[in-house]
Formats: sequence, C-alpha cells, structure tokens
Amino acid sequence: MSESAGSFKLSEHARLAVVAGDIARVVADAIVNAANERMLGGSGVDGASHAAAGYELYEVCRTFPEIEPEVSCPRGEARKIPGFRLPAGYVIHTVGPWYESREVSAPRLDRCCESSLRLANEHGKRSIAFPAIS
Repeated sequence: MSESAGSFKLSEHARLAVVAGDIARVVADAIVNAANERMLGGSGVDGASHAAAGYELYEVCRTFPEIEPEVSCPRGEARKIPGFRLPAGYVIHTVGPWYESREVSAPRLDRCCESSLRLANEHGKRSIAFPAIS
C-alpha cells in the first residue's frame, strides 16, 4: 500500500526519518533548500546551503532564467542544481508560501514538497532531506 503526498505516490518501500541538525551537513542524494524566488541565497536554510556549497552554487543559480522579474523559481516549483561542496550531491531549491491561513497555505506547501519529490524521482535520487519550509 502506498502513501500519497498530494498526487505524488510514494513507494511502499519508502522510509521516513526525522532528524534534527544542520541540513548542509546531511549526506544524501539531494537536500531541499528553502529558497527565495531568485535562488541567490538569503538567510536561514538558504544562506546556510549557499555558504556550505560555495560560490559555485550562486553562480549556477544566476544562470536560471527569470520567469518574471526577480523570479527564477516560482512558489510551489523546484529547481535542481549540483551540490558542489555539500555532502549531498544535489540541492533542490523550492520556494514556500507566505502563511495566510491553513486552508490557503497548506496546499501551496504541499506543492513545494511534491515538486521537490517529483524532481528528485525524475533524476533517480533515492535519498532526499527536507528542512522546515515556510
């Protein structure tokens, strides 16, 4: 029997572990970065991920085209980039919602997680670490 994250189906063999710590030190196929829409670093998880990955992460993020002014990764979508100096092979950037209410924000947060999981799955990533997003 498989569980569902939105419309994304998880394998019956999927495992989930909750771990407290610095996501920039996690050894996994990919880590998810709670990014801003420009993907150019910021504070919190975003700043820590960029600092640990090194300048190369910033340089690659700059190459993503803007979909609209100041937006390279719209809220609810995800983008995959090499992890460079991180122990994780890849960084998956996603932009969470600003909290409005549970009814409005929860589906938007679901889309962030689903987009990140789908992108990891499409690229054959078997282990992925998520921070608290939004």
